[in-house]
Amino acid sequence: YSDNYSWQAHLEDLVEKDATEKSDAAREAFLAELA
Repeated sequence: YSDNYSWQAHLEDLVEKDATEKSDAAREAFLAELA
């Protein structure tokens, strides 16, 4: 159970990191459009 939990937590960290990087890229693209 603990192994499965840590795997799930790790997966969620990866998903969250990926989403953060995508939002950062989207914000940069938006600012570039305004410039």
